[in-house]
Amino acid sequence: MWHPPQLNERSALSLAVFDDISGPVYKRIRPAWVVAWVFLLLFATTQQQSFASQSGSQKSNSPSRESLIQLQAECSHALAQLKTTIDNLKEKSQLNTLELLREELELWERYELVVAQRLSTLDDREEVNRQFQLIHEPQTEEEHSGKPYSFLKLDELRNSLLGVRDDAAMLELERQAEQALLIDAKQQLSEVESKRRMKLEAVATGPSETTPQQHEVSLLNLRCRVYGCMTSLHRERADILELQVELTNSQIQALESRVKMIAQNVRFSSEELDERLGMISNIQEAAEKQLKEAEGRMRRLAQRHSQDGSSLPEDIEFQTARDESELLQQLLTEISAVRDCWRHRYQFANKDFQVSEPDQWLDDAIASKRRIDRLAEKLNLHRMHWQNTAMSLQRKANLGEVEGEQLALLSNQILDIEKAIDFYSSTQVLTAGGQRLYERFIDELEDHLDKITWKEATHRFAVWLDTIWNFEITSIDDRPITISKICRGLILLLVGYWFARFLSGAIAKRVMPRFGLSPTAIAPLRTVLFYSLLIITAFVSLEVVNVPLTVFTFLGGAIAIGVGFGSQNILNNFISGLILLVERPIRIGDLVNIEGIDANVEHIGARSTRVRTGANLEILVPNSKFLENNVTNWTLSDTRSRTSITVGVAYGSPVRKIIEVLDSTIRNHSKVITEPAPIVLFKNFGDSALEFEVHFWIHMQRMMEAARVQSDIRVAIDDRFREEGIVIAFPQTDVHLDLQKPIEVRLNDQTQSAPKAFFPRKAA
Repeated sequence: MWHPPQLNERSALSLAVFDDISGPVYKRIRPAWVVAWVFLLLFATTQQQSFASQSGSQKSNSPSRESLIQLQAECSHALAQLKTTIDNLKEKSQLNTLELLREELELWERYELVVAQRLSTLDDREEVNRQFQLIHEPQTEEEHSGKPYSFLKLDELRNSLLGVRDDAAMLELERQAEQALLIDAKQQLSEVESKRRMKLEAVATGPSETTPQQHEVSLLNLRCRVYGCMTSLHRERADILELQVELTNSQIQALESRVKMIAQNVRFSSEELDERLGMISNIQEAAEKQLKEAEGRMRRLAQRHSQDGSSLPEDIEFQTARDESELLQQLLTEISAVRDCWRHRYQFANKDFQVSEPDQWLDDAIASKRRIDRLAEKLNLHRMHWQNTAMSLQRKANLGEVEGEQLALLSNQILDIEKAIDFYSSTQVLTAGGQRLYERFIDELEDHLDKITWKEATHRFAVWLDTIWNFEITSIDDRPITISKICRGLILLLVGYWFARFLSGAIAKRVMPRFGLSPTAIAPLRTVLFYSLLIITAFVSLEVVNVPLTVFTFLGGAIAIGVGFGSQNILNNFISGLILLVERPIRIGDLVNIEGIDANVEHIGARSTRVRTGANLEILVPNSKFLENNVTNWTLSDTRSRTSITVGVAYGSPVRKIIEVLDSTIRNHSKVITEPAPIVLFKNFGDSALEFEVHFWIHMQRMMEAARVQSDIRVAIDDRFREEGIVIAFPQTDVHLDLQKPIEVRLNDQTQSAPKAFFPRKAA
């Protein structure tokens, strides 16, 4: 809120006069001055109310330059009067009045400063309006001529576009900060106005008005004017910053459209490439020269310290030279990469490249961008470190902690650090240019790769497959092992597996039977042949993959330990399978009994053997079981097996005739072998029968065959016994009574001994 300068000027002069009349000379006319002060307050209140109505209209409209100049002149006039009054009061040693006037003087000086700042904002507004007019001016004739534009000019426009975008972001942050300051200024103005109103009310309702109260009211009025002017200043600055943000956005749009237009008709000439490469060569020569100087300083300092015997790492000059040398070496490496990048950009701009080259250039540019980013970060860290060191040393010099020679040495160290900081700053400029170069080239390549044709996409896919196909996983004895070799080896191993299976099966079916080999001998030979061919195929596959067999000599111990502990049971069964195939204690088709189970052997594998029981159950038996446990092989050397049946006849039957009948019945059966001859034995006098046992031989491949022969023979024996009238005994018990004495018959009382009836009684 603004207030008229006349009010505060009047208050300052009135206080000065009041201090002059407060002496003993004017004590008698003090009541007259009191009356004058009352009229002065009334006039000041009227002026304040009239100016308050004017301040509202000034908030909405920006003040003119003439009004601000007039306000600045009024501030200067008030300051001159206050300084004169203060000088006069200093001679009279009136300290209380001097302090009040100095406070008022500070407010007027602050007021003058704020007015001067508001005058500068008018200049800023005019500059922004002028730039708005320049943006909307038509383009020159050169831009509309049909000639190709320079590629380097396009790069300059893009750099300008990046700079304007950064400016827009920075201006937006400043605008937000200015808005926050405007809110604070409004709050402060509101608080000061509230205090002023409360003070005026207190003065108006008080019993009498004193001079300090009047001066306090005048200071509050002046403070309201200062804060009102500050609020207007922040509002004007916020408006100007908003206009600048709009201006930068318009500049961004104009530059983008211009860049888009130039990019459609641009040419990268060889002269421009030579110009750019020449600049890079000059930078490289300067960096090499600076590197030699840094290395020379390091050698000179090392020799000096070796003569003095002092500690070299603590020397700041040596540290800066060492850091400079390391960073220059990295910079020279990046300069070579930047030169290659410009050459690739030249080829890319003139479309002088193969289909697969943009992908490789993109990978190289991304890798170079990462390296130069790390270099820039390293430069920034070194610069910050030496800046902090220089501030620390400067603080020591300012505080007087060192003197004499130490102060001179400290000054030299500060100079060395400042030189190093200048080097870091100049090098950061170069790295920033390299970063922009790589970012632009990466964007160009990505845009190109996003708009590729089907032919280029097919070629890229083929290149990608070829890269993966020839990707080196590892190397053994300086031989690369790639994915292609591994795939070829696996394919060869699968084909070899199929070929080994087919060839071993064909030989087992067509060749081996011609040599008179039995099926039981063919099966193990087929297995051995299959595994032999598979091992040969595995070695050939390893040779194709370039895995030398000498590797297994090195890995043999580790493999043996791992296999021995981790695969003990598997190896045990595998070796047992090999022993079974070589020794042939069991063969396919043999009838064996293992752990109480009778079954036929169907397959002998590398780890287990498959057998089938008479109930058609397939059982997998580990090969080691056949070597570790007792196994009965019914058909190991001969298929003949002796079996027997038992029959009992009634007592009194003719024994010799029974033996003849049994012998003839057994011999007449077709499955019974006559040699060795059957044997009929009268085995025992049983409890209920005469027991006979018949032993005979049969060819048995399965247990069911013996059971069927036994069943047939029992049926035949039963038929012959019926024909011969021989009775087959059955269990019976004879009861013998002793009739030499009378049989004792005893009658018991039925009513006592008989159990109770459980039948219901009949109804009465």
